[in-house]
Amino acid sequence: MVFAKNAEKTTDEDWYNSSSNRVCKAMGFRELIWEFIRNEDGTFAVFRNGQLLRQSIPEKWFYRQICVEYGFCGTECEDIRIEISKSGKCTRVL
Repeated sequence: MVFAKNAEKTTDEDWYNSSSNRVCKAMGFRELIWEFIRNEDGTFAVFRNGQLLRQSIPEKWFYRQICVEYGFCGTECEDIRIEISKSGKCTRVL
């Protein structure tokens, strides 16, 4: 796509990405960054965009809570569990 004779060439993908970003900003959407962290005492903490939502969640309730309260269920919950067991934390960007 070329909009003017001397304009820089842009691809459809460039146009889509820039226009979808403008639409999201105009509608007030913003990226959600979720962080799930295992504390030193074995409990868990949940952050959204850097804000602490829950602290000291016991392991026996953690996976049920992230499913019921935050919608991370099924394979998504299992992926979070695996990542936390490896590194002690997990980040998801939505």
